[in-house]
Amino acid sequence: MQNTVDNQDATIEEDLSELDLKLRQLRIQYQQFFNGGMKLPPWMLRAEVDRFVRRYANTTMKSFAHRYRFNNIQSKYQSYCELWGRQMRNQEEGARPSVAARSKPKVAEQLVARARVSDPSADPEALKEIYTRFVEARSQHGQKKGVSFDKFVKGVAGQAAQLRKSSGCGEIELRLVVKDDQVQLKARPGS
Repeated sequence: MQNTVDNQDATIEEDLSELDLKLRQLRIQYQQFFNGGMKLPPWMLRAEVDRFVRRYANTTMKSFAHRYRFNNIQSKYQSYCELWGRQMRNQEEGARPSVAARSKPKVAEQLVARARVSDPSADPEALKEIYTRFVEARSQHGQKKGVSFDKFVKGVAGQAAQLRKSSGCGEIELRLVVKDDQVQLKARPGS
């Protein structure tokens, strides 16, 4: 009879060690899934851990140490299940997109208008068209704070002066682009 009890204790000890190891593996695989290393959650390993937990949840253990160890593993597993459930809901609801969704390539900037000018301060009429498109694009993308035409011309003239000084070019190319719902005016040396 004593030999049977010792064998049962040894079996329980082995099973608890295996359960603890599988729980660590499961936690690592879920971390890999949430960080984008795996495409699907580790359902098979989770089902295996579930079977272990259910088997020993209603088993009477004569050893207090085994019951204590099992309860500790079981409470850890329940905490992880709640955490994984919350993270899955957040991904599904879009509160925190999955790594795959976050790593989608960013939308390239969209060119709205282009103009070439030699000296913006000397010829502000050349900027009328791009200024009109600039104001329209800003209002379409929710940027209501307006910029007066005079301020616009002064800003472009300042950029043009800096570009001419650094690159030695005679003509400036202005590009009005939209990137990530932000309207930007970019200047570069004309070719």
